[in-house]
Amino acid sequence: MAAASVGISAGVVLSFVVFGSRLGGEAWKTFAAICGTWIGGSANLLAVGTALGLSPESQGIAILVDTVVGYSWMGILIALAARQPRLDRFFRADRAEVEAIGERVRARFERDRRPTTVPDATLLVGFALVFSVAAMSLGRLLPPVGNVLTPFSWGILILTTGGLLLSLTPLARYDGAGASSLGYAAFYLLLASVGAQADLEKIVSQPLWIAAGVLVIAVHAVLLLLALRLLRAPAFFFGAASQAAVGGYSSAPVVAEIYQPGLAPVGLLLAVVGNVLGTYVGLAVGQLLSVWSQ
Repeated sequence: MAAASVGISAGVVLSFVVFGSRLGGEAWKTFAAICGTWIGGSANLLAVGTALGLSPESQGIAILVDTVVGYSWMGILIALAARQPRLDRFFRADRAEVEAIGERVRARFERDRRPTTVPDATLLVGFALVFSVAAMSLGRLLPPVGNVLTPFSWGILILTTGGLLLSLTPLARYDGAGASSLGYAAFYLLLASVGAQADLEKIVSQPLWIAAGVLVIAVHAVLLLLALRLLRAPAFFFGAASQAAVGGYSSAPVVAEIYQPGLAPVGLLLAVVGNVLGTYVGLAVGQLLSVWSQ
């Protein structure tokens, strides 16, 4: 997953160098949002884009690139699943470790699963609201740093870091009671509200963004292939890690299951890792690009 994330970051930087001057003043912010979404998922796109003050039109462009290029890449990954024996020979891989990892991950995901109750849902929603308000209030007390770390950006980082730390406490057991499902529901409403503000004519009139997205994916794929060859990892990890980065929660388990039946939880676990990294890396890349854009 580290190699997949480095590949996306390097691809974003290279693509900005090649195309950035022709894509408008908000190009660096849009590239940062694309970096976030192709490491973690759409939630990271909105976190990075909102933190940087990205306009609804530019957020729409990032979503368009994510959809068109990202799902095209998913189709290629699925097609490559039939070529696993050839890829494994290229990687000089041992597939025994894949089976062992699958058993451990399946046991972990099944351990805390239970039906969602009204008290569970009330606690989760209430805690999320209070924690979000507290994080944003604390962010307003911190000084701005550069073009990226504004008070709102600080709030996003505090919220992300706090959520990560809470996942190490007993509260993590509530994921088995539907915490992720409630979070997805709120996220889809937010995503719809962003899309409703975008001007579709402005989005589709910029085909260079599609070319920029293709270049990012190409760099990501090359670096990931090289890393897995050095590690002698099975082709399963190429498909699962790449889709976990580019596709996120919703599609990584699907691709993982296609590559190796029964290992969908491994794809989900990789997507969780990407979701944790996406906001941090997206904002860090945004800071770098903002300096170059001046």
